[in-house]
Amino acid sequence: RQSGLVGGKFVPDTVQSCAARVDQWYRRAGYLANSVTGATLDADAGVAKLEVEEATVSSHPVDIVCVKEVAIDDRTGETMSLSAMRRKLILDGGSDSDGSVSFNTTITETKGRTKAAAIAAALNLRPGEPFKFDPSRWNNRIESASGGGIF
Repeated sequence: RQSGLVGGKFVPDTVQSCAARVDQWYRRAGYLANSVTGATLDADAGVAKLEVEEATVSSHPVDIVCVKEVAIDDRTGETMSLSAMRRKLILDGGSDSDGSVSFNTTITETKGRTKAAAIAAALNLRPGEPFKFDPSRWNNRIESASGGGIF
């Protein structure tokens, strides 16, 4: 009934309006990657057909790359922990007059303990099912993870 197609005028504008309502419903329901991709109208037969594209969760919905910040020794190009570089510079007399040290850093890949499957489960991502964004689940995970230097 909300589509305007039942008992209403069967014209392209009505079909387009219905398609827009379906898109709006997808967004409100959390199906952000879904959309109406086409619409056809056969006014003589009284048939309107909407084509939709619905995204599903992949077989591996989450991939994690753990990283850490490391210091780069300007003389040797060697990388080391930030604390090791601070100690080295202080021992070598490379600290500023106020006792602070400065050095270049980079991000490097490292091993982590977080399992991709655990993240997928926490976000309710099940392979093959429609992808649905649930703000409360995602926001809770981002808030808990961001405290640990993630995201």
